[in-house]
Amino acid sequence: RAQQRQQQQQQQRRECEAAAAAAPQVRAKVHPPGLLGGSIGLFATRTPHRPNPIGLSLAALLHVEGGTLLLGGADLIDGTPVLDV
Repeated sequence: RAQQRQQQQQQQRRECEAAAAAAPQVRAKVHPPGLLGGSIGLFATRTPHRPNPIGLSLAALLHVEGGTLLLGGADLIDGTPVLDV
């Protein structure tokens, strides 16, 4: 039984390594045009080259009415879903 578990773990490790090798590489730093050649962290920008489509924005809570929150000052495009507050 221990040998079977070890074989399963080795197979899973090989599958993970193969998936990681096939995944597109993402650079942690990007060079936005506004920085004139400077670099900044990928998640600190609104670059379309993000590894996932989830962004982060700071917003002010303006008003609460029942289950509805009115936010202001958020750096969002109209229609962007808010996942967490």
